[in-house]
Amino acid sequence: MSTDTSSFNFVSNSQNEKLNLELPFTEHVEELRQRSIHVVLFLGIFSLISFLGIKSIVQLLEIPVSNIRFFQLSPGEYFIETVKISLYTGLILSSPILIAQVTFFIIPGLTSGEKKLVLPLLVGSTVLFFVSLGFSYWCLIPAALQFFITYSSDVIEPLWSFSQYCDFILVLFYTTAIAFQIPILQIILGILGVVSGFMSKLAEIFLVPVPDNTTIKSSSGRSLSVNLSPMEEDEDAVTEIFASKPVAEVVMMLSSSTKIS
Repeated sequence: MSTDTSSFNFVSNSQNEKLNLELPFTEHVEELRQRSIHVVLFLGIFSLISFLGIKSIVQLLEIPVSNIRFFQLSPGEYFIETVKISLYTGLILSSPILIAQVTFFIIPGLTSGEKKLVLPLLVGSTVLFFVSLGFSYWCLIPAALQFFITYSSDVIEPLWSFSQYCDFILVLFYTTAIAFQIPILQIILGILGVVSGFMSKLAEIFLVPVPDNTTIKSSSGRSLSVNLSPMEEDEDAVTEIFASKPVAEVVMMLSSSTKIS
């Protein structure tokens, strides 16, 4: 049984008779092109299916405001909006294909430790994205629309443009989706050490050291005198404590040298 490897440029190492399975740059570009074609193809198919059933999708979007009448300002406004809705729906439905293609493209270049981090993050990001869509449709959008309807009910009669209504819905959908990605972003920043470094800077700014013989007044009006004289012989230890502990914790640690006047 023969294997055709003509499409891959494997490099042979004559010294140890091993094959280097690393693909050249042109092969990576070709793979990326093929995967991009697959994503665009699925996007077109799902968008076409959505356009064929656009009336049902529009009825779903109108459910949160079933008592509102819509109008169009120009003859082609509704048609343009249905095309936009079809494209956005196709993008949502094809997003798992997009994530899968991106995952398959980057996995060969990752180490085993990186794979253990990237794959759960991709799965979690996908789940949070679809959860955000459900939260927007069933919770956020009805609450926001009900507020605007109630706020103006005694003054004007609601008569909305269908185009502006769809734009408003899409803004809520995607802003909520971005907000739901914040936990993934926090995890990534924590892995990279950005968050811990930022918190260290905040600690250096806000944790101010307490000088010797400092008097602190309590809520009851009594003054709390902190005497650090027993630790004057070890100034480095005092400096280290003040640099890493808040004021209240330092006072509790030095309670043996604290006098209430």
